[in-house]
Amino acid sequence: DSIIEIRKILSIDKEPPIKEITELGFVPVFKKLLEDFSNVQIQFETTWIITNIASGTTEETKSLIDNGIIEILIKHIENPNDSIKSQSIWALGNIAGDCVRFRDILISKGIVDILLKQIKLTNKLQLLRNSIWTISNLCRGKPGPSMENKKKFINILNELIFSEDVEILTDICWTLSYLSENNVESIELVINSGILKRISELLISDIVSIQIPALRTIGNITTGNNFHTQFIINCGSLPCLLYLLKSSKKSLKREACWVISNITAGTRLQIQQVIDATLIPPLIEVLNNAEMDVKKEAAWAISNATSGGDINQINYMVENGCIKPMVELLDSTDSRLVRVILEGIENILESGNAHSNLLGKNIYLKYFEGEECLEKLEKLQYHSDEKVYE
Repeated sequence: DSIIEIRKILSIDKEPPIKEITELGFVPVFKKLLEDFSNVQIQFETTWIITNIASGTTEETKSLIDNGIIEILIKHIENPNDSIKSQSIWALGNIAGDCVRFRDILISKGIVDILLKQIKLTNKLQLLRNSIWTISNLCRGKPGPSMENKKKFINILNELIFSEDVEILTDICWTLSYLSENNVESIELVINSGILKRISELLISDIVSIQIPALRTIGNITTGNNFHTQFIINCGSLPCLLYLLKSSKKSLKREACWVISNITAGTRLQIQQVIDATLIPPLIEVLNNAEMDVKKEAAWAISNATSGGDINQINYMVENGCIKPMVELLDSTDSRLVRVILEGIENILESGNAHSNLLGKNIYLKYFEGEECLEKLEKLQYHSDEKVYE
């Protein structure tokens, strides 16, 4: 009864007394109860208590590691009781999610192979949910896990990617987003797994909790080289990005603009593919009417396209009205955004100058001759950012 009461106290939503419990020296007691197989109910309640402690501060979680709790929890992954097994995996997920150091300790203790083995053996939904969530935490943080472990994780994710469970799909997508961050070797590992076609399909799932990490994964791949970007295009992502640009969800729109900006930083062929997918008009619509943080990402997308685009591509963007919303953003307090806009304007004018009309006049100059535009440009000569006024 005392253990059940402690579990209930630690399960309250607001400020559970984790610190008090750990400081009173209960953790060694919990360790003994975890090792006692004579009472399954007490063992389960204790595992639940450990899960709650592991959701506390780093220092509180460290008390579990210092008392040898994680080795016992890893053994419990193979416990014949599914409830204890699932709760142990949840507790380990909490520990892994606390910090990279704790995550690496778990990996060094052999959690990966034991956990993956259990995933392959079970069809219990809650057990699978907890397991994939724990894997996502084992992949979080920098530096990431070893390439050997990344391969193991991706293999198991591939086996579950067609699950119909929202929680499992959400955590698979988050895991892939962690695995594909800032590392060319990892990006290629994800590409070669064959999983990205399915991730592209999930962009239009209409379940935001899935769409956001799926979009992040696609975006991470496009931060690689032009080959990686082309792979994403070939997976059919551009029509999905068009769909997301028209979403009522601000976060989806912003992330979609970010992904498009990565693509328009690529080759002229890739810029043309963006144009052919009719992404430019809604992108300019976002630039005109969205919230400021979304406009910033759209501005990057347009500016990148002006940098690498040819005269026909730039002309297409100008004719679709990109200049007016760009000019309107020149009085932003965000110096970096102003520099991006100025670079885009400079690219447009340079292109227009290279293709002057018969009178030798820049074909785009007329779009900048309004009084409002000139005033904004003049004010920038006194901007506090040296890179802007130069």
